[in-house]
Amino acid sequence: HMSKFGFGLLAAMPFAGLLVQIYASYLIERYGNRKKLFLVAGTAHRAMWLIIAAIPWLPESIAPDAQQWLWLLLLMAISTFLANLNGPAWLVWMADLVPERIRGRYFARRGQLGRFVGVVTTLAIGFTLDRTGSTDKLLLQRVISVGFMIAAVCGMMDILAFKWVPDFPPRGENHGMAFGAMIRRTFKNKTFVRFVAFNATMTFAIAYVGQFAWLFLLEEVFVEKSNGVTILDANANVMANVLLVVIPIMVTMLTFGLWGRLVDKLGCRPVLLIAGVMVVHGALAWVFVTKDNWWLGTIAAMTATAAWPGIELASQNLILGVSGSDQNQAGGSAFVAVHSFFIGIAGVLSGIFGGIIAQVMRDYRGEFLGYPLTYHGVLFAISAGIRVAALVWLIGMHEPEAYTARAAMRYMVTNIYSNMQQALFSSVRGLGRLRKKTLRF
Repeated sequence: HMSKFGFGLLAAMPFAGLLVQIYASYLIERYGNRKKLFLVAGTAHRAMWLIIAAIPWLPESIAPDAQQWLWLLLLMAISTFLANLNGPAWLVWMADLVPERIRGRYFARRGQLGRFVGVVTTLAIGFTLDRTGSTDKLLLQRVISVGFMIAAVCGMMDILAFKWVPDFPPRGENHGMAFGAMIRRTFKNKTFVRFVAFNATMTFAIAYVGQFAWLFLLEEVFVEKSNGVTILDANANVMANVLLVVIPIMVTMLTFGLWGRLVDKLGCRPVLLIAGVMVVHGALAWVFVTKDNWWLGTIAAMTATAAWPGIELASQNLILGVSGSDQNQAGGSAFVAVHSFFIGIAGVLSGIFGGIIAQVMRDYRGEFLGYPLTYHGVLFAISAGIRVAALVWLIGMHEPEAYTARAAMRYMVTNIYSNMQQALFSSVRGLGRLRKKTLRF
């Protein structure tokens, strides 16, 4: 029973939680003990999903069927706020724990392993939903509920595993600097300011896309429409999961290592610029996905997906670089908090914006290059335009010891050429070795 605007709020929810990172940063700088804050807030955040899982089991008098989505939003808000209490703690902790020279490769490998598990889980969930969703709505809800319970337990185990990870106290001291002064200091770092502006603009462009990409596939692509009634295909959930989760995960698994090495080699700014150009068309490509010809648009979307690890790793490394205690003489969490605050504002506005456009244009039907255009496609096109605008902030951004964008591009092209050449000639050399062995025989 969720409205189109409700889906916009759902997209905004994770970003609203980022606003509490200012308070989390204050707690770290005032009292320290970032590890304890991470463990307590993180475990409580994951445990909230046990309560979310209980929604379908609540009596009708407490959670009427038509109002369950309001309960979902409320509980997700609490969970999100708890999650963001531990965000700055984890980042400044990792900034001191992981050596700068290997951060790109380390977090790339970490991301690859997590995504491998994600592929298996997503396929299993999609298959389960398709086997239960067509028979009984209550059964479907309770199957999802059990899935959330399992996820919550695994999530708590994930957080508690950090209990055995050492936490070294910050090497610097803030010399009594007030928290407000630490916040103001972040705005004196021009590179950081441009980076925040880039990320905030990019976040506004992408925050609402995920929710409406799901709706696009389940409302327009994998459906049968007859007499005004929309019926999901038998394998709609599996196909949606494959296109929006499994294939992107597999693509990013393959490219994480490449982008991690490039971040370590070239620096953050050139990687942000190159990857940013490559993701511009990512949302708009979904317009070309149809039921009978879904592969062409998907391939176009996946070329953008392949570049997202570059933005993710470069952004993370840039934040880690300015928040490490060796760089900032303590107070580094203020950089994390300011960044998260503006990203949160951008994400909330993006979700509200997407929800309003979807609600106003929910009955719109048009055409784009011969393909049907709905409110989903309008949102995707707007996203592409804003992504282009985000790249402007990277012009003039200074990063010591980083390659220029032109030199970085030349390096990438040279390496791609060398790898393709090696792949081509290695197979030819293999035939030559086979010939020699054959002659001996």
